[in-house]
Amino acid sequence: CSKVSIKEMMSHVHYGVDNTGNTRVWDSSNVLAFIIIEESSQHVEANVQEGFKSSSRIDECSFISGLELSSNQPLLGLRNILSLSLPRCPVQSDSGDTEVLKVLELGAGMAALPGLALISLANSCEEYNDGNLSISVPFIDLTITDGHPAAVENNVICAAMTTNMTNELEVNSKVTTTTKSAVKCCTLLWKANSEGASECTNLMRQQSNIVFREENETHRTELEMEMGFDLIMVSDCIHFTDFHADLVVTIGRMLRIGGVCILCQPCRGDSLRKFIRLIEAMNENPYGYQCKNEVGGDDHRPLFQVDLHMKYCRRLVNQHEALLENHHRSRFYDPNIHYPLVLTLRKMRAYNEKIDTTIAVNHVKNR
Repeated sequence: CSKVSIKEMMSHVHYGVDNTGNTRVWDSSNVLAFIIIEESSQHVEANVQEGFKSSSRIDECSFISGLELSSNQPLLGLRNILSLSLPRCPVQSDSGDTEVLKVLELGAGMAALPGLALISLANSCEEYNDGNLSISVPFIDLTITDGHPAAVENNVICAAMTTNMTNELEVNSKVTTTTKSAVKCCTLLWKANSEGASECTNLMRQQSNIVFREENETHRTELEMEMGFDLIMVSDCIHFTDFHADLVVTIGRMLRIGGVCILCQPCRGDSLRKFIRLIEAMNENPYGYQCKNEVGGDDHRPLFQVDLHMKYCRRLVNQHEALLENHHRSRFYDPNIHYPLVLTLRKMRAYNEKIDTTIAVNHVKNR
C-alpha cells in the first residue's frame, strides 16, 4: 500500500485541481470507452426496443429521482460517433482534405481510456464492420487534457503505447502521430474567466493552420465552426459542484456547432441534477440577453440539446438489475455512485462568451 504525500493531498492548492484522476481508473471511463467502441447504433436500438420492455424496476429506483430521462435514441455507438467527422486537412497530410474526427477528452485522468480506444480503432483498421455495413474510419485527431501535470505525463506514455501497434510512429514530448491518427496530451484547467477563454482559444488554434484576426464574436463563431471539436468526452467529472460552471463553459467554448459532448457519470447525490439544471438555465437565458447568430441577427436557440439516458446498454442494465435482486451481493452496490448515466449535449448555436459565461457563473453562485 503506497503512502499519499502531503503534496498529493494538497493537489488543489498546488495545481488548482484535485488528485482523484491519479488514484485509479474510474468505472465511468471504462463504461464510456465500451459504449463508444463496442455498441453500434443498431445494437443500442435493439436494446431499447427489445431488451428494456420488461425492465420497469429500473425506472423506479430512487437514485434517479428528480431527473428527466430522454426518450430520444442515444447518440452512442461507433457509427454515430464516426458520423460526426468533417472534411479537413490533417497537418501531416499531403493529400488534401480527408474525413477527420476531432476529439477532445476533458478531465482524462491517468489513462484516457475513451479517447485511446478510438485511437486504437483508427490505427488497427481502415474500415469497421458492425455486422450490417462497413464504416470508413476517419483520421482521428485526439486531444487529451487534464488539469493535473502528473496525469498528462502518464497520458503521453499511454498514447505512445497505444499507437505503438503500428509501424509508422513518431513521438515527441507531447504529440504522438501515425498516418491514421494524431494524439496530443496537454494540461487544461477549466476556468470560466477570461484567462480560461484565452487558453481554450489557443488550444483550438494549435489544431489548425488558419490564422485569425483579432477576436470578436463573429470570429469566435468562425473559430467554433472551423476548429471546434466534433466530439468531447467527459467521464465522472461533475462530482465537485463548485467546478460546474467552469466545466460547462469549457465545453461550450470548445465544441463546434453541431458537435456532441458525451458525459458519463453516476448521479452521486444531487451533483448530476445540479449540473443539468445549470445547463437548463443557460438554455433558458433567464436574463433575457440577446445572442447573435452567424449573420448578426438575434439567435433564440438554446445553447445545447440535452438528453439524459439510463437505458443505453442492455448488458449494464442486466447487471444492475441482477445486483438489485441479489441481496447478499447488492449490499456493496449503490447505484447512486456505481451506475453511470449518459448525458449528451449537442451544441445548437455559437457560444457567446459574455452572455453564456455570465449566466453559468451567476447560476452556480446563487443556487
